[in-house]
Amino acid sequence: MNDDQRLIIAGDSWSQGEFYRFIRKENTKFGDGVTQRSHPGMWYYLFEHFPESYIANLGISGGHNDEQVRLIKREIDEINPDAVIFFYTCPSRTLASRMFQRRIPELNFNTLTIDQYEFYCKKFAREIFVDLNSLNVPVLLIGGHVDLPTEQFTDCANLVPLIPSMKNLVDKPLENLNGTFPKSYLDYDNLERTFWVYEKSFAEEVNPDLQAYLSLRYKETMCQQRWTKNPKYFPDNGHGGRLLHKLATDIVAQHLKTQLPKKYF
Repeated sequence: MNDDQRLIIAGDSWSQGEFYRFIRKENTKFGDGVTQRSHPGMWYYLFEHFPESYIANLGISGGHNDEQVRLIKREIDEINPDAVIFFYTCPSRTLASRMFQRRIPELNFNTLTIDQYEFYCKKFAREIFVDLNSLNVPVLLIGGHVDLPTEQFTDCANLVPLIPSMKNLVDKPLENLNGTFPKSYLDYDNLERTFWVYEKSFAEEVNPDLQAYLSLRYKETMCQQRWTKNPKYFPDNGHGGRLLHKLATDIVAQHLKTQLPKKYF
């Protein structure tokens, strides 16, 4: 690969690499420590495959999907990428952002229903894939914070659902206290954690029925919270670590080499 080959990485904190929890605090909102990025992840490993490439990481920790697409559109003409690598995150972040900005005036947190939540999450997921498709470059999709909803983009020719779930690239993504493992880690959403990105006090404002519904979904997925993420692959018990990023990068690099041969050889 020569220096004319260019890539964009975009997404939320999963696009940023490995994080490590290194300070214990008694009163943190989530978990018992503070996280700090400890490795640049895919951005770093792509240079092992393509040492003379230009790779722009536009990802933003805590970001939402449409925010990332706006950023890509702002930079795409200057960067002129051969492909975009997009770490998909939960569309409820878009819902939260737009509600806080009063861009959906008919909705408010204390009356938001389960049906409305599900409707808008599906709506915003569909919109983001249509927008990504309109970039007119190959977009390699990766499920990081949440898994890819494959039914949303089957008609988008520029989108490649390359890694439906980074978490499921490994056989033992979860463990419990006695050291046994379930077979896979499924997608989850947790209302309090997702919306807390935007406003710390939001949890008390949200319709209690919706809070209970999503809390139950989270607990069921995590086996009533008896499971924790395998620290080998998730050092901060949240984000994928460098080993997981290396696995994902090898898949991305192989796709680029085989699907864009004229550019990458």
